[in-house]
Amino acid sequence: MEGISQSEELECYQQEFTQEVLEEVDLRQLEIAKSQFQGVSFINCQMEKLEVIDSTFTNCDFSNSDLSKSYFNRVSFVDCKFLGTKLHQANINHVSFKHTNLTLSMFEESHQSDVDYQDCQLGGADFYRQIFKKVTFKECDLEEAVFEETDLKGIDLSSCYFSQLIVDINRLKGCTINHDQSSVFLSKLGLILKD
Repeated sequence: MEGISQSEELECYQQEFTQEVLEEVDLRQLEIAKSQFQGVSFINCQMEKLEVIDSTFTNCDFSNSDLSKSYFNRVSFVDCKFLGTKLHQANINHVSFKHTNLTLSMFEESHQSDVDYQDCQLGGADFYRQIFKKVTFKECDLEEAVFEETDLKGIDLSSCYFSQLIVDINRLKGCTINHDQSSVFLSKLGLILKD
């Protein structure tokens, strides 16, 4: 089977890729549909305007790659890495991230609809000016994640871990947290919680 980097066309349809390593490869405007990726590494790749539909990625690495302005629909990421990955202005719809490391990923001005983050590392991830619709965070590490200018109404963070979170207090209404997390938000209001 032909590898991704050797393909002359900018599309992958109903293909399977395993154990491939791509480093600093230009994959801009690549279209992927109904494909499966297992153990594929896209290290420091240019992948702007990537379009992915009905595909799965298992144990794949997108670290330091640029996926700005990309489109994802009905995609699953399991045991993947997105360390420092740029996802600026991406459209992310009907996507699940499970056991995935998204530490320091940048989602600025992205739109996310029907997205599930389950048991993910999101420390320092940047969700600046995010539009969330039916997004769930379950048992995620959100330490120092950034939610500036992002409305958190309807977002449940109660099963997540964080001792610091960067948020706009005026955009917290309707966000669900647990009792232990309340001190993080009360301190932002200048309040002191006593037992």
